[in-house]
Amino acid sequence: TAKVNGSTSSSTSLNIDNKSGAITNSIAVGDFVSGTGVTEGTTVSAVGSQDATSASLTLSVAQSLANNVDLTVNRN
Repeated sequence: TAKVNGSTSSSTSLNIDNKSGAITNSIAVGDFVSGTGVTEGTTVSAVGSQDATSASLTLSVAQSLANNVDLTVNRN
């Protein structure tokens, strides 16, 4: 799991923090992203950077998300 780090408005760029569980340091292109407000079927299209607790991602579909929304990232 992770949280949105800073709200987004119709953007494919997404910063996340508070990474935990299986995704720590392992988010990859093609992984599915879900959570409140996330369009069904959204995937990671690029990983800009990541460490054990945060990441900078590009998503396949533009999203408008509030800060601190809970996200789940699953392998494709």
